[in-house]
Amino acid sequence: DQLQTPGARKACLKAHVSNLTAACRSALFSRAQEDARDVRLNQDLFRACSSEIDRACGSHRHGQARKIKCLWENKEAPWYSAECKRKVVQATREKISDYRLDFRVRHNCQDDIKKLCAQEKENVDSLPVEEVFATGA
Repeated sequence: DQLQTPGARKACLKAHVSNLTAACRSALFSRAQEDARDVRLNQDLFRACSSEIDRACGSHRHGQARKIKCLWENKEAPWYSAECKRKVVQATREKISDYRLDFRVRHNCQDDIKKLCAQEKENVDSLPVEEVFATGA
């Protein structure tokens, strides 16, 4: 069921972006840049870019999206593999996160969520934590 998919609230907000408050739009934009805090948590990206991480980003500490930012900033390097570049671009575009795990969106968008995304909120709020963190394994 699409409405019970983690991230449904953000998708709803994005669908209503022209109706959102400036604070909410800003929070969504900021959060989109920070969703992936650590490249090690995105195993697909981590595997595809392991040599690029070592070569371009080895001096950057893990966490706070330092290595992901490094990958993005260097993605045009001629020695980047096509697969790594594709994964970096894809990871930058993906915004798969449950609003309950995102304080800024939850806080700055609470009125917009109640007004525009009540059904998505109800559906996502009813998900058991096991489904929110399901790995597909």
